[in-house]
Amino acid sequence: MNLQYFSILIRLARLSSLVSKRLSTIRAYQQGAELLVRSVAELDEQLNVLKRSVDPILVLDSPIKLNRPPAGMTLQQLMYLRYGFFNVTLDIHTALTYPWSRGMLGLTPHVALRNQVEKSTQMVAETCRNAILATEHIHFDASTPVPLSFFGPIYALINLFIYILQTPQQPRIQSDLALMDVGAGHFARMQFATDSEISFSFAKEMAALAHEAVEKASRRYAGNDSVSTEADLSRFPQDMSDTMTDRNVLGEDLQSDDPTAGYANSFFDLELENWSTFLPGGFDDNMMDFSVI
Repeated sequence: MNLQYFSILIRLARLSSLVSKRLSTIRAYQQGAELLVRSVAELDEQLNVLKRSVDPILVLDSPIKLNRPPAGMTLQQLMYLRYGFFNVTLDIHTALTYPWSRGMLGLTPHVALRNQVEKSTQMVAETCRNAILATEHIHFDASTPVPLSFFGPIYALINLFIYILQTPQQPRIQSDLALMDVGAGHFARMQFATDSEISFSFAKEMAALAHEAVEKASRRYAGNDSVSTEADLSRFPQDMSDTMTDRNVLGEDLQSDDPTAGYANSFFDLELENWSTFLPGGFDDNMMDFSVI
């Protein structure tokens, strides 16, 4: 038993719980923009303190070195902790980056708050990039935790997708589109590893939509020198909604002719206490018992 692993995991879980209590409630959005921004900054500082304390062990800001893993820690444990930090970072900063959050809080007109909003936006984008790149180290077998193999990658992919819709003219857009394809490839690997028992085509559809949205934005803004590399965040998501509506991707995904689609959807409709292992249960009424590792 690696006590370091469990110690870090417990500290991370406590911080995750605190973030949920302070940012994921109705009261959080009723406290006003200034207090919410302050909460985000305070929680981010607590996360940074935790990162600094574990950095000698995990080296979070560097790529994973397979030839030098932390003493006594498996690759799966290392990846689980990394994605834990990715997810908590997104939990903190997406409170200010989702378009609907900005609409509820009226953040766009607050010049004094834009620095934190911009910082959170860039933090979300960079975290998503790192999380998607790290999927190459996720191996699929019966012991792979679902939060690692499914939730972490899709959380990053969705938030990078939103960032692309908000900033389709930013300089790194082509790299981000490539990362969307990498993220979709992770779920293609998942389908391959499970002999197509688990299929999640929404990731591929999101990547296609991202390419389509950027192409549409490029045509719209071609030759318009007055448009900056950063889109108007208060207006752009509404523009992109036309693309989303035209394709109706989620509806298509749920109504797919794939006979396994319904089973895949029910497979992931799990209570949190069951999100322990990536162990297919077979496609009958008797799902296997998922025990916490």
